[in-house]
Amino acid sequence: MEEDASGEKKTGRQNQRVRLTKMLLKNALVELAQAKDISKITVSELCKEAGINRSTFYAHYGSQYDVLHEMGDDVIDEMEKALGSDPEDMPLAQQIAAICRSISCHSPEARLVFSCYGPDSDFASRLFNARFKESMRPEGYQPKEVPLVKAFLWNGIYGAIRLWLSEDQSLSPDELGKLGARITRGIFEER
Repeated sequence: MEEDASGEKKTGRQNQRVRLTKMLLKNALVELAQAKDISKITVSELCKEAGINRSTFYAHYGSQYDVLHEMGDDVIDEMEKALGSDPEDMPLAQQIAAICRSISCHSPEARLVFSCYGPDSDFASRLFNARFKESMRPEGYQPKEVPLVKAFLWNGIYGAIRLWLSEDQSLSPDELGKLGARITRGIFEER
């Protein structure tokens, strides 16, 4: 690895600079999105709020939506960490609680991501496929009914999490997890 005049390794310093730049842009997007819709935020405004120049922005992103997409990736990564390696063995109530705990640690970013992406979005699909696709196993339904049951359940969970975030989290993550389990208990019971 090449060293600069100070003897520091360039790659480590560059990686740190990239992480800082991205963090500044994400924080700026969260701030600006509190005042106006993301579609109305310009790259110039975002750069000004973050204190970086446009060429630095374009070295990492193409638009404000690319920043938002990466924030969605960050939220999914945090949820995966919270759920561990075998979420399929975790009861649904614990999965929902773990997800909500991870979201509350990154609340401003998560609020923005969930408020911008509805249940039919690419983000929601990636989240579902990353964690819920295999753990949702409704029993007693005909094979043609299973996708509909999963869609019904997933849209409900996703909508509840979105509402929970927009309502300043009046329930704790564990309370929301238990509520989700109570609501979905009949779906998973054998028919």
